Amino acid sequence: MLGRDAELAVLRSVLDEVDRHGAAIALHGEVGIGKTTLVEEVRRTAAAAGFRVLTCSGVQSETRVGLAGLHQLLHVVVDRVDALPEQQRAALRSAFGIGADATPDRLLLSVAVLGLLEEVAQDRPLLLVLEDVQWMDEPTVHMIGFVARRLAETRIVLLATCRTGERDPLEPFGMRQIALSRLPEDVAGELVDGLNPALSREARTRVLAEAEGNPLALVELTRGIEHRGLTDATVLPDRLPLGARLEHLFAGQVGALPPAAGELLLLAAANTESSLAELALAGARLGLGLEQLGPAEDAGLVRSVDRRLEFRHPLIRSAVYGAAPVARRVAAHRALAEALADDPVRAAWHRAAATVGRDETVAADLETAAGRDRARGGVGPAVRSLERAADLSPDPAQRARRLSLAAAAARQAGLTSAVDRLVDAAARLVDDPAVHAELALTRDTMALHANLPLRGVLEAVAIGRAAAGIDLDAGATLLIMTSIRCETEGVPAATRAHVERAVLALGLPVTDLRMVMALTALDPAAYADRVLPVLRATTAHLGALPPPAAMGLSNVAELVHEWEFAELGWASAADASQRAGAVADHAMSLCRLALTRLVSGRLAEALADADQAGRLARDLDLPTVAGHTAAIGARVHAWRGEFARAASLLEQCRSLVAVPLAEITAARHWAAGLTALGEGRHRDGLRELEALAVHPETALLAVGDLVEAACRAKDTTRVAPLLDEAEARARAFDSPLVWMLVHRAHGLVAEQPEQHFKRALADPGTAAHPLEVARTRLVLGEWLRRQRRIGEAREELAAAARAFDVAGARPWAERARTELRATGLAVPRRAESPLAQLTSQELQIARLAAKGFTNKEIADQLFLSHRTVSSHLYRIFPKLGINSRAELRFL
Repeated sequence: MLGRDAELAVLRSVLDEVDRHGAAIALHGEVGIGKTTLVEEVRRTAAAAGFRVLTCSGVQSETRVGLAGLHQLLHVVVDRVDALPEQQRAALRSAFGIGADATPDRLLLSVAVLGLLEEVAQDRPLLLVLEDVQWMDEPTVHMIGFVARRLAETRIVLLATCRTGERDPLEPFGMRQIALSRLPEDVAGELVDGLNPALSREARTRVLAEAEGNPLALVELTRGIEHRGLTDATVLPDRLPLGARLEHLFAGQVGALPPAAGELLLLAAANTESSLAELALAGARLGLGLEQLGPAEDAGLVRSVDRRLEFRHPLIRSAVYGAAPVARRVAAHRALAEALADDPVRAAWHRAAATVGRDETVAADLETAAGRDRARGGVGPAVRSLERAADLSPDPAQRARRLSLAAAAARQAGLTSAVDRLVDAAARLVDDPAVHAELALTRDTMALHANLPLRGVLEAVAIGRAAAGIDLDAGATLLIMTSIRCETEGVPAATRAHVERAVLALGLPVTDLRMVMALTALDPAAYADRVLPVLRATTAHLGALPPPAAMGLSNVAELVHEWEFAELGWASAADASQRAGAVADHAMSLCRLALTRLVSGRLAEALADADQAGRLARDLDLPTVAGHTAAIGARVHAWRGEFARAASLLEQCRSLVAVPLAEITAARHWAAGLTALGEGRHRDGLRELEALAVHPETALLAVGDLVEAACRAKDTTRVAPLLDEAEARARAFDSPLVWMLVHRAHGLVAEQPEQHFKRALADPGTAAHPLEVARTRLVLGEWLRRQRRIGEAREELAAAARAFDVAGARPWAERARTELRATGLAVPRRAESPLAQLTSQELQIARLAAKGFTNKEIADQLFLSHRTVSSHLYRIFPKLGINSRAELRFL
């Protein structure tokens, strides 16, 4: 290929390597630089090598609808969907309109797309060609990014093109980049000479100067000279960018066609799909037939391929549409709307494009189309439909309502900038306090999940109070959200009291779940005695609660230190959200479940949940959840003595959560403090643990660590007031875990500690927290040894060592064994389970496989493709020294 040999060689080498690993490549360059020509050559090479090739193209259109790129890419292989796991199969069938509406989550749909592509690639290697990604719908772009990051172990090559100067939607996905530059003058001259050897010197010089090394410009200008003469071909406005000059040139070629061919090209340019059948239907409504396309095909402007009409270059489509007067565009869109009567969403968009001014009927159609988009998992497209519906709405109140709905859909889709823009637009239209409360809730929820700056709490309270007088539910919902923010952000007591007065003024019964959540978040100790009976009465039917209720009560249970209830509740919410395919809720539930399991001392399970929650949160762009899971994972690694990994996760947490949130800040300091304690940096540990004061409930759980760090750093001057406060809170919650931690802390600083340690171990309820029991037995054993009560010391230390070994808390187990050796008793290190060799994800897969789950069932549980599950099992068996999944049951 003239001037592109190096780039072509790179792409051919990627194709040659496909049996060893897949790849994703982004091809960048300005309009006309040769991206399409290079892609065509790669496509031919791949087809000759036995690849299956799937393609889709972005289209610059005012009628672009959701998931259009996905449909174009996969429509020829969607018949393979039945090979996918159940949830993934349902998601894709819903997205393609060939199954029940399932409202699949974006991530679930992305996993399904990857699974389908992996399934197709089992037959032969697969090349995915995605052209003009800058014009693709956002859901398709997200799926491209998701797939691109997961091709290493597949036989799939993804080649995407993106125009330089446009937004680059591929930038976040870390794809390998190839940038095409303009041709050097000697290569450009060689290209012109090959096209028209008879070109005069003056004409050749003019073409080279006008084209500026752009291959498409070189070709089209040379052809123009040949067909129409130098003047017609080169008199282009110099002040315009090259792309605009080329578009002007193409418009001239289109203008030379017979009127019927031009009208058919306009219909094709106005449509988002390239179906010849649709073009025939729309053309018939204008009295046109496909046979009248002949002159356009003869001129090389379009070509017919597999029952589709393709423009030779995207600029030709732009030129056709851009040069048409408004009246012709309106007529084209009306004809398309009639032709697409069986596709209500696309028909609605064409009716909207054919509408000049405002029209409530068309706006209502678009709102209905948005509902259909959401039902099929197209939350992003629904935003666009609702925003256009608002533009068409004559009534300002209806316009505001639709913008509010669009903002809520944008929040669900994770479109941060769109949320701000839509909320601001809606807020300017009406003075309705209830609408303003809904908008505030949307923006604040988005900011909390995306870790963006939040509005002031007092401002949110004012909006909620104003709304409650008109719409109690709208005002109450915002005030409850604001109460939860107070706990998460660690706002001052005076501000909490102000919020509490506003919540109580709602007049709802204190047993209302919303009131339980709000008041507990504002002051857990003060409301614990009212909350605890509600939780205990709910335990028996927790699994029957709707997921939002289970999540709300589980959060309340954490705040009042009812950790067994919290674990049951979060497990229930995680299971329900997994079954429903609500991946964002699943990620949040898994994050909290990981925390409860860490509090219970089940380190392996906590790490598995935290790792999965973190993976999902990163895929969904939920930095707050991802940062929290990183802090939880860091504390697990600190317990296990994996200090370098803990430090890495702490850095990840810091980078993800740039806007401080008290709960996550405290979680990060706790993990850093425990790491410092494990490494013997006691003064550093004390400093980190003292920083937990920003979140009192977390600080209460870490009181034993803090006092131990203070004792080992020989700096106990600030311990007494902390212990007094901790004891007061322990009385409010009456939690066996909290009392054990407080009694142990007292024992560490007491002159006669034995009674405190014994009281710490006296409550049978502490058995639910074996690691903290082991920590207590360890310090008791250490004290007994110093008192030369060797037999009793050995009993406590041996029990502690066993518990640490079972949990995998290696530094603490080694500390207990060191103490035992000092008593004259040598205790060998417990043999490590073979399962310790597995990563967290491998451990999850192995455990599910041991329970009898199939690969597809595991894939649905963990939101992975079933081929990925198979690859993991292939690696797990040799690590464990087994040959079949049946042997997993015995490990």
